[in-house]
Amino acid sequence: MNPQKPLRFKLKPFQVQALNTISLHAHVLIIAPTGAGKSLIFQTLLQKTKAIAVIVVPLAALARQQADSLKAFGIGVWCRGDDPKLIHRAQVLVVNPESLLQSQVQSHLIRSEYLVVDEAHTVWQWGRSFRPEFNEIFRILDHAPKIRSLWLTATLTRSQEQSLRLRLPSLQGFGYFLSPQASLHLWVDCPPVLRIDLLARKIQGYPQGLTLVFCATRDQTHRLERMVRSLGRETLIYHAGLFFEERRAQERRVANLPEGAVILATSAFGMGLDFPRIERVIFFEPPMNLLDWVQGVGRSGRGEHPSQSVTFYHGSDFDRRRPRLRREDFADFNALEQFCRLSPERRTKVLTETFSGIPILEKL
Repeated sequence: MNPQKPLRFKLKPFQVQALNTISLHAHVLIIAPTGAGKSLIFQTLLQKTKAIAVIVVPLAALARQQADSLKAFGIGVWCRGDDPKLIHRAQVLVVNPESLLQSQVQSHLIRSEYLVVDEAHTVWQWGRSFRPEFNEIFRILDHAPKIRSLWLTATLTRSQEQSLRLRLPSLQGFGYFLSPQASLHLWVDCPPVLRIDLLARKIQGYPQGLTLVFCATRDQTHRLERMVRSLGRETLIYHAGLFFEERRAQERRVANLPEGAVILATSAFGMGLDFPRIERVIFFEPPMNLLDWVQGVGRSGRGEHPSQSVTFYHGSDFDRRRPRLRREDFADFNALEQFCRLSPERRTKVLTETFSGIPILEKL
């Protein structure tokens, strides 16, 4: 809670544009890759204006990172895990969507000028299924018209942007979508029974950097870890079944892993966090939709090397999952099944058509 000596940075042109847009409009959407400096926009805004705000963050690790960054700017912050008695002294609250229902957070919202939604794609990605509290954001904006909102994400589909504009007609949006270079992302048609052997051969061919293997279940992370360790590689496991402090300890371990180490994780690993040593991503099974794939691919390529990935898929993967889908997920699921069978050139075109923002291939 104690403000430190504030930091100051020279802003990039798109950050200056964002701050100017926020000063003129009530609701702003900004699309830019992780590491481009989206957080610096609201950090600078809150430092200069001293405005009271609430920042909604979907994951505990990302919330703590945001809180620490705000403190470095000399901003008084309260985050989940801090003493509840100190919440009334904070300029900014960093909370998850579930916390929006708590009376102390709602009291802070009454006094707030800004509501910031970080990793905004999760409002649709998770909000319509297992985290309905995301919808509380719109209820707050409906009942508190004086609150300005800022929506930040690296990936938002055009249909999701249209949905947001229906809820917030005055929304101003801009930014760029970092389109994966199709030639660096392989889709491998492989039956599940042959997949472990193929994964082992892939890992043996990666002696440098870190490899992130996305697994469909917690059990799968442990099962594949045994195979990877048999190859003589150091491993790190990450999933929601670990206690909060265990997950934080694993996040800290990433920087010290040896070359060639392998991270085995479920999809929540790394969202919004910067791990520049991860050079490649392997999906042991195809994800549920194209947004999940693009988000996963984005966990790599944040260092000197461009993002690379390998995605294993087979018709049986889609047949096995389809009966368990909710009706509203069918279209996205079927689109991914079609996407995996396209040529690299056609995949690039589909990505450009699917995601909002100006598509580019290199970081600005």
